[in-house]
Amino acid sequence: MKDDLQYYTEQMRSGVVSKVYRKIIKSMQDLSRFLEAQDSNFVTWTLYQGYLDMTYFAITTPNLQSKKLKIAVVYQHDNNTISLWLAAANRKLQAQYWQFFRDHPVEGYHLSQRAPGVDAIIERDVIQLDWDQMSQIKLLLFEEVQGLISHIERRMNAST
Repeated sequence: MKDDLQYYTEQMRSGVVSKVYRKIIKSMQDLSRFLEAQDSNFVTWTLYQGYLDMTYFAITTPNLQSKKLKIAVVYQHDNNTISLWLAAANRKLQAQYWQFFRDHPVEGYHLSQRAPGVDAIIERDVIQLDWDQMSQIKLLLFEEVQGLISHIERRMNAST
């Protein structure tokens, strides 16, 4: 562990890790503001910076919120990927919705593994973060979030 800490300290001293981390946080904040500005029904929640494992913010609509659901826009540090997760307000609801989406799949999304600490009900990797392509990433994520919300609402309305 001492060698790991020494390596970490050297990396922090170089300035690269903190510079890139700050840029990731700013990019996620910008994505959150952009998405919320695109649709008056979108409400985003505070950015969770994480422990260098994931950074995310949640986005919801009045319809999803009434069902205690939210979409998490998640940056995964270990593979530089932005993913979309459907999540619920608590573990009990998560289990109920997991059963529902097991029986009513959403095209293009896979059912998450049920395990302690897993918050996603369904999920999909969308794109790798590329600062040179942020305009395109913003537009793609907006389309993906809209599409996921539409799929979820159709599945849930069709089953009632």
